[in-house]
Amino acid sequence: MKLVFDVLRINQLYAKKINSSFGVPKVECLGHVISANGVSVDYKKIQAIIEWPVLKSLKALRGF
Repeated sequence: MKLVFDVLRINQLYAKKINSSFGVPKVECLGHVISANGVSVDYKKIQAIIEWPVLKSLKALRGF
């Protein structure tokens, strides 16, 4: 952790405490799950797409 913070400090980068997670087994970011097993898709996002209602008009399609 010290090495990570040192590199951030040297490069004048800052991590907001509210947006940071350390020592957790997995992190969800932009529709992906990052863990020790690698990067995978967030299945909640896939489920939301599957359950999306079918568009029944041209106007609805354009809005989509």
